[in-house]
Amino acid sequence: MTNNSWPHKVLLLYEGTNFGGDFDTSILYGLEAHGCEVTCLSRGKAWSPDYDLVLGYGPFTLQEGNILPVAKQLMAIPEEKRPLFAWWLTEGIPNPNHPHWFVNIASKLRLKADQWLLTEQSARSRWRDLALKGHRLRILGQLNHVRERQLLDVLAVTSASRANYLRQWGFDPIVVPLGNYAVYGGDMGLNRDIEVGFLGNTAAPRRQQLLPGLFKQLEERGFQVVVENNLYGEDRNKFLNRCRILLNVLRAPQDFVGQRFLLAAANKTLVISEPVNDSLPFVPGEHMIVTAFDDLAEKVHYYLTHEDERQALADRAHQFVSEELTAVNMVGRILEQVRQTQATKEKAKIGV
Repeated sequence: MTNNSWPHKVLLLYEGTNFGGDFDTSILYGLEAHGCEVTCLSRGKAWSPDYDLVLGYGPFTLQEGNILPVAKQLMAIPEEKRPLFAWWLTEGIPNPNHPHWFVNIASKLRLKADQWLLTEQSARSRWRDLALKGHRLRILGQLNHVRERQLLDVLAVTSASRANYLRQWGFDPIVVPLGNYAVYGGDMGLNRDIEVGFLGNTAAPRRQQLLPGLFKQLEERGFQVVVENNLYGEDRNKFLNRCRILLNVLRAPQDFVGQRFLLAAANKTLVISEPVNDSLPFVPGEHMIVTAFDDLAEKVHYYLTHEDERQALADRAHQFVSEELTAVNMVGRILEQVRQTQATKEKAKIGV
């Protein structure tokens, strides 16, 4: 029977690039803190079935992010010897406004393209760009693939809105936000000489439409926005430690940006955001500020001229991610669900 010391041996599948490095480091720490013996391996590599749990996570970027090789290896293991398979989805979902029939067809076509690219070795370089198209449809198509083959035992997602969407497609996910760990930064005591920062892809169509006007409004109030498109690790943490305020303007209206909130809180930077569908576990007015897009510039002006209030919000968010929203606690939620799933399987075997 399972107990609180199970699973013992865990295989943590990482993407194979530095893009997912923070995820891998924080999840590894969380697993080891719960007493797990962890092996880390790239998703595309072969592995033995001698594990209690195989755990993967998003992002699904590029060919290394493909979940299909993992599914193939799981299918090759006899069911009675197959380890539990859990996935922590940290990426976005297809646009909820798209018709169900369209998403159904498009995600299946995207899955077929991935399957073809895996079998046609010579086509990978010539059709590499195909692996980058329809990214969120790809996620849904591949998750459906593993679920339909009864390979997916536990699916964790980082927000309630993503969970609600996936339930419409027959999944039963649990909500587990990303947890804080030292890799996401901390208070370095640096001079916060950047009044307003923006961290993210400014080439996204929605941001191209909205950001120039917002930046102009802030410039008219005497505030220049410092933009960083491609910062990771220590460089990103130093940038956030220099920012007093981090702007959040969504790439797509349905996006959940919990990682951005987590990063800002870890580095004691106040987030001022346009409305989001789902900010939990971060609470507007307690850990961050959410306001109508047209009021963003005015809110930035207010908190830059009321430093005590800005600092109090940033301190509260930092305390929250340091004491409650930790990698150890969030990984613990997944492990608890894994134990419950294993216990259910064991009862089914003996006919209870």
